[in-house]
Amino acid sequence: MMRLSPDRSYPLDDDRELRSALSGALRARDVRRYFVEVMVAAMNADGVVDERELHTLERILDEHELFCALPPHVAQQLIKAATDAFEFTRDVHARIEVIARNLTSRSHRLFAFAMACEVVAADADIADSERAYLVGLREGLKLTKAEHSKLLDAARHAGAMRQAEKLGRTIARYIPALVDVCIVRSVLVHNPGSQRLLTTICDLPDMAAHADGIAVQVERAAAGGFDWSITERLKAVADAQPQAVDRYWVCTYALAVDVMCGRHGQRAPFFSGTLQRAFNMSNRMLNEASQHANALAGLQR
Repeated sequence: MMRLSPDRSYPLDDDRELRSALSGALRARDVRRYFVEVMVAAMNADGVVDERELHTLERILDEHELFCALPPHVAQQLIKAATDAFEFTRDVHARIEVIARNLTSRSHRLFAFAMACEVVAADADIADSERAYLVGLREGLKLTKAEHSKLLDAARHAGAMRQAEKLGRTIARYIPALVDVCIVRSVLVHNPGSQRLLTTICDLPDMAAHADGIAVQVERAAAGGFDWSITERLKAVADAQPQAVDRYWVCTYALAVDVMCGRHGQRAPFFSGTLQRAFNMSNRMLNEASQHANALAGLQR
């Protein structure tokens, strides 16, 4: 059997959007705006802006590679925009949905949550209102409780950003489930073309660095043939992802692949509905996953 391989080279970095954010000029929907916004909200979560929290925000802006090419006056613009957004709502939870909508890749979301944890952990005591903000942010960004705990623990030693980088690499755990779901999708539209499927999955944000592993999974899945029950195969995938947030990410990525491969008449809603039932997702959760998938697919157009 011919071995599958991506038909073009991919960067080693698993998030091309992060690298594109390293120029000095601000652009529309610049992800750094939302990174700063989660930090400003974290500073205001307990009603008191502590000097240590402000110092942490400034340290991240000065030292982390995400902001390394940012001129000082542009950094101040970001802080002012984030402060204005908070002043308008006076509610640190109000913008979480907007932030999540604009931080589409999992890597972005991990970094954003890490920054919020760094700010919250800057002073000795974490107030209940700050903990509530982190819970709301984590739920909005669709991160796991384990990721929340690891990032907050690391933040107590100013290590949340490094921990976010490590957690970003754990995206590989979703690959077997994602490939299985995408194979089901290919069968539903009578287009089991493995090479195109591989290339499309690798086009997803967060997945580029895992092209070799994805190729192995696609080849293995295709070699197994297609003589199986779609319902039973999806149920097996769902059973292997017991946490709702993990099923959300697998579903989101699979729906993004569906968009990027092109929809096929009535098969698109049928695929979504089949996935929803197998993954036991509410209408609201499926709607969020669909919107998120469209945004992910849009990054590649």
